[in-house]
Amino acid sequence: MADDAERSSFGTQTPPLHSAVIQINVGGTIFTTTSDTLRSCPGSRMAEIPCPPHSLRFLADSAGRPFVDRDPTAFAYVLRFLRGGGLPPAGAETETLQEALYWRVEPLVKILEESPQVFGENVGRKHFVAQIPNYHENLELMIRLARAEALAARLSRVLVFVQKIKPTAVHEGETGRPGLPHNGHATIVKYGPWTAEPGVTDLLDSVKTDIVNLGYNVEYRALPEDRPFSLFRESTASNEHGLFEFIFHWW
Repeated sequence: MADDAERSSFGTQTPPLHSAVIQINVGGTIFTTTSDTLRSCPGSRMAEIPCPPHSLRFLADSAGRPFVDRDPTAFAYVLRFLRGGGLPPAGAETETLQEALYWRVEPLVKILEESPQVFGENVGRKHFVAQIPNYHENLELMIRLARAEALAARLSRVLVFVQKIKPTAVHEGETGRPGLPHNGHATIVKYGPWTAEPGVTDLLDSVKTDIVNLGYNVEYRALPEDRPFSLFRESTASNEHGLFEFIFHWW
């Protein structure tokens, strides 16, 4: 009996080597790794996975594996970093950063925040967007206008006027309003003015990026200069303003 007790106690204190192999179910994808890999970043949420009982920190799937309802692709990039310092492929930095923030893998967070893509987005584009009057309100207005035209239609068209430099003459009360009706017809969404270096095309690309990130299929094109929108015919340099059409594709 004593020998049995000693063997039982010994077995509890020193798990067999294969117990260091851990399987994790992330969004339906099974990952196999080791407890040492998961603990390689102390203080992270990853380091909590090998700590029993799992039920206090994570749900369990039907096989008893820790289950996390996250994107398995982004998780794989974080796990890759823990395994050997590998970084995500070009173009996947932003989604990997969000996953690294969730898992509190601070070394990876710091690296990704300094990557060109993330740095440009956080420091460059966001600071530029902050200088555009009513930028986010205009995005919401564009989506509302597009959805209002979507009934039984394959695509919707939204008119956008971009004015980088403040025009020398505009009608009273029009500057800075998110949407301007033209002669009782289509509403024209107006962006500008602003003084930062990025130009009209940069603004349009930013608008498209934000709309695409919301899940919409959208493109834009310039409209001819001779379109009869007299509301915006006050003169500035042609490369500093323009009338454009954003086309939302629904199916």
